[in-house]
Amino acid sequence: MDTTPTGATPPEVITSLLRDNVRNFLLIRHGQKEVRPEKDAPEAPLTEVGREQARRLGERLQGLPLRAILSSDLQRARETVDQVRQHHPDVPYEMREELREIREMTWHTHFEDWPKDELARRKEAGQKVLAVADELKATYREGEVVAIIAHGNFHRALIGCLGGQDPFVTIPVKMHNASITLVQVPAHGSPWIMLANDVSHLPPALINAHP
Repeated sequence: MDTTPTGATPPEVITSLLRDNVRNFLLIRHGQKEVRPEKDAPEAPLTEVGREQARRLGERLQGLPLRAILSSDLQRARETVDQVRQHHPDVPYEMREELREIREMTWHTHFEDWPKDELARRKEAGQKVLAVADELKATYREGEVVAIIAHGNFHRALIGCLGGQDPFVTIPVKMHNASITLVQVPAHGSPWIMLANDVSHLPPALINAHP
């Protein structure tokens, strides 16, 4: 699906898409992080651009009827969620290690040739995402809105797991920094992506995908 951001989505579109007969999960990617010399440095903070992205994200989500806010415990996610919580100080918040970024989960073809330790790591990561999806569906009820501030690869795997799919089959949805993707999960049946990679709260100069 084409999820290239246009910046043309009106701010109130999220409210108009919320439904009482499904669980409404807002999958939000963190703001732009600093690039560290160390490969995949886990505790990289937000850049100045990332902080502005997060600030505008917080303003965008102001007034939404959030039931809960969840976030990864990595610094870039924590700094992003701080801006969201400024507008939702009374909403229950939980920081979770299980929401950390994962490597891309798609197996492509010759995964049987992967080193055993790499295969084991990816299997473990996939099972963690599947467990998170099962917990989300068991914890929250139809009509509730939950914001999850985490990471692109994690969110793509989570979408598939919410539909009961294999965690190694990720959904190919672009997710720019500070973007919002609305996934609705009914009690029975497959989830729907009602809004994907929405960055209409960001001006063109602040729209980016990496890092």
